[in-house]
Amino acid sequence: MKWMYFISFSLLIGSFGLAPVYADEIGDRAKPLEISEWVKGKKDIDVTDGKSVYVVEFWATWCGPCISSIPHLTKLQEEYNDKVVFIGISTETAEKVKPFVEKQGDKMNYTIALDKEEKCQKNYMTAYHQKGIPCAFIIDREGLVVWVGHPLRMDEPLKKVVEGTYDLKEEKKGPGFKELYSLAKRNFLLCYARDNYIQALKDNNQEKQEKLEKEILKYFDGKGEELVSLANMFILFTEGKSKEFSIRLINASEEAFQKEGRINIDTNGDVNRAFIYYMSGDFDNGDLSAEKALSEIDESQRDYLEKILQRFKKMGESQQKTIKYKEAH
Repeated sequence: MKWMYFISFSLLIGSFGLAPVYADEIGDRAKPLEISEWVKGKKDIDVTDGKSVYVVEFWATWCGPCISSIPHLTKLQEEYNDKVVFIGISTETAEKVKPFVEKQGDKMNYTIALDKEEKCQKNYMTAYHQKGIPCAFIIDREGLVVWVGHPLRMDEPLKKVVEGTYDLKEEKKGPGFKELYSLAKRNFLLCYARDNYIQALKDNNQEKQEKLEKEILKYFDGKGEELVSLANMFILFTEGKSKEFSIRLINASEEAFQKEGRINIDTNGDVNRAFIYYMSGDFDNGDLSAEKALSEIDESQRDYLEKILQRFKKMGESQQKTIKYKEAH
């Protein structure tokens, strides 16, 4: 039995104190949005009014995959026009979100709002046991949450919901509904791997660290998104100390994505490596990875990618300042 199953899933849920969140599931009525401020687009939206199809997406200015999803969400909003209302919700402050949205301009052409005391986060992300962003929720004209997942994967179900051909009962019988449990298990396992590895680093337990590295690479072999998630979590939670292992995870994710034929900015190994290097303070290698990524990208996406990479570098610089401040105090 693989290492992460030594602790049963039910025990994992209990140990994290998350058993109560399993109250909502696909097909339940959507909860009203509790917004502190509408930053852009429509205001005072009621996702339960039955007047439209709604997509509620959770994102953050610091989240690379979220930034990569913005053009796709804008494209879908333009495609569906008044048939679908897209709402991007962030739990960050107005001081962080407003300048970011203003810089995006028409590239981020849908409604943006700020969560009120993280109540939307609780009513959607936590209630549907979602841990990672970006995460989108499709709400049909009856006010029911009929789909949950990554915004880059919602094209087909969204089309069916708009056309009125989405059969919720049939979806519950198929893999789409079962995916919710699988996704919850995936997220708990990611957190379990993260916490154990970080603890090994804190304890300076080299033997345990090496063992975990082998087991993590083996367990998540071929799972590109999970490998990227772990690499990013490690580099952020260890303040750059996991650089070498995070790069190995990114290299493994690149192989997995290439086998699947999934080649885009979000799955680009050089882009992901640039983020790891920058966040670890290795700006020389970060610049090299960024230059390589830009040299291979389509000209139409070059400006967009350049902005993403510049943001990654600024995040790395900010993290290094924080580390130096902690060391000095």
